[in-house]
Amino acid sequence: AAGTMTVEMGLLNIDSIIIAHQLGATALGFYALAFNVSSWPSTIITNAVRKVSIAALNRMVQAGEDWRAAFARSLSLLIALLVPVCVLLGALARPLVEFLYSTKSVPAAPVLAWLVVLGGIRVTLGFVLDLLIAHGKTHATLRAELLWLVAAVPALWFGAELGGIRGVAIGHVLAAALVAAPVFLLEARRVGATLKPVGADLARPALGAAAGVVVAALLVQRSNTPIVQLALAGSATIVAYVLVAVPRHKLGAVAARARHRLAG
Repeated sequence: AAGTMTVEMGLLNIDSIIIAHQLGATALGFYALAFNVSSWPSTIITNAVRKVSIAALNRMVQAGEDWRAAFARSLSLLIALLVPVCVLLGALARPLVEFLYSTKSVPAAPVLAWLVVLGGIRVTLGFVLDLLIAHGKTHATLRAELLWLVAAVPALWFGAELGGIRGVAIGHVLAAALVAAPVFLLEARRVGATLKPVGADLARPALGAAAGVVVAALLVQRSNTPIVQLALAGSATIVAYVLVAVPRHKLGAVAARARHRLAG
């Protein structure tokens, strides 16, 4: 497990080494800025979840409880919460970077849009990794992380050659989606995880994400002021996501509870 975390740290730093070597310090500064913002979901969510997920899943496995259903429900909820955050960061990358830093930092925005996708994949695969550790499959986690690292190095290298820091971000996403994700999901199946319910639960969040991206793209053009863009497009994006991703009966139940509390 310690080896797995060590390789994971290598994955988080190999891009900086390649960019510094191939593209120079200025490019590395813009990339580091984008990577820092994109890491907010993965840092906050993964650190919070990992404090309880490994112990809880391990206890269920040892007790012979239905850990499969609990894992599927938890992963679906995790992704449903993660998607709107990633949509906001990705769709509003330019005004967000300009608001947080300055107009000079705008070259980091296209990189952020891709690294947000990477951050979402990292959170999802991190939860699968927790499941494998809970089953004691630490050799499998180390093997999966090593394969991810081996795939990432050439992807980042050629990405830097072909597309600069944006190419590095795209290479990172491709290595995670095309190599790491299949490997982690295969290992999860080997321990008996059932992923079909998760796939079925992702349809509405995926549509909600698409709706949010469209709304954000349309409303960002209404203003040239970053704070206005973030407020207007951000609020509308959240509303669009909720209306599409959350079933109507759940929205009705939430509204009914809110009315009851206000009446009380």
